Amino acid sequence: NESTILSGSTPQPQDQGNWILGCLLFASGSIIINFAQIQIRFSHLRTRSSDGDDEHKRCCAKGSSRWCFGVTMFVLGDMFNLVALNLAAQSLLEGLGSVQFVSNLIFSTLLLKEQLQRRHLLSTALIVLGNVVVVTFGSHHNERVTLARLEHLLGDPIYIYTYIH
Repeated sequence: NESTILSGSTPQPQDQGNWILGCLLFASGSIIINFAQIQIRFSHLRTRSSDGDDEHKRCCAKGSSRWCFGVTMFVLGDMFNLVALNLAAQSLLEGLGSVQFVSNLIFSTLLLKEQLQRRHLLSTALIVLGNVVVVTFGSHHNERVTLARLEHLLGDPIYIYTYIH
């Protein structure tokens, strides 16, 4: 294997069952992040006033519990995604990132009372179908990259040239 020769060490494969947990964590994290963004937006909409400067101060102040809740949930969702990236292949998880569009449709309709259109339903169905294809046929193999391998690659002029261009 060429990558093994270049790195001087063999990448360690992870437990094959972890990709399912990684997918669930990533999808949950994406949904939590989207929910958090809706909460923050809702906080801004509720505190909208005639003068824009006051709006930002009131919305983002310590007293705005909805805004603080939204920011906290956003951080929690990012933590879920970070853990998920350690459990499953990034190529598999990034395809699942489109779950945010589905959750945005649901949260915007239910919480912000935005109007649902036919094209939204069609695009949501296509996103769900695409996610099923990605999870079913995507690579479930995730290799742990060691620090020694990264150090070796950063010292390789061919790798740096390829990365830059």
